[in-house]
Amino acid sequence: MKRIKKILGLILVSILLLPLASCSSQHNAKVDNPSEDTKILVFVGKQDKMSYYYDKDTKVMYVLYADYSVGVGLTPLYNPDGTLKLYEESENK
Repeated sequence: MKRIKKILGLILVSILLLPLASCSSQHNAKVDNPSEDTKILVFVGKQDKMSYYYDKDTKVMYVLYADYSVGVGLTPLYNPDGTLKLYEESENK
C-alpha cells in the first residue's frame, strides 16, 4: 500500500510540474532594436520604503513598496476623487 501511495504521489507531482517543463523559447519576447530604451516606468523619487514611478506612455503614477522582510508591492496612485493620479513635470516627491 505504501508503494502505491509513493507511485501515485510521484505521478501527481510529475503532472503538476509538467507545465513548468514545457516552456519554450517561443514565449520569450524579442526586442527588434535592443539599443532602444525599453524601460516603461520612470523613477520619480523615494521616501522611506516607497519609490515613486510613472508610466512613460500613460503618465499614470505608481508606488513601489519594498520591505524585503514583509514583501514587495506595486500599485497605481489615486486622486481623492478616485481617478488615477497622472504625473506632472512640476511634481517633486
